Amino acid sequence: MMQGIADVFEIPVSRHTENRRADIEPVAGLSVLAENETAGLGLVADDANRRFYMFNHLEYDSDTLRQEYDRDVQSGQDVQLPCN
Repeated sequence: MMQGIADVFEIPVSRHTENRRADIEPVAGLSVLAENETAGLGLVADDANRRFYMFNHLEYDSDTLRQEYDRDVQSGQDVQLPCN
């Protein structure tokens, strides 16, 4: 699945969720394919069921996180500026 993908790549991550390695390690058959110290899990393989779980937003355009941030600020929410 990761053949040909650079060692480091950018994927937008929701500011409102968190997925941790410690949560999936006890589950037999799951293996982490992509993760980051800041963003957490990115891609997990479930070999037994031939599935992949992506926890991030490949569908986001380059300005989607900015639009979400602006929307949340305008609605009066106390939000932090997204990283990068």
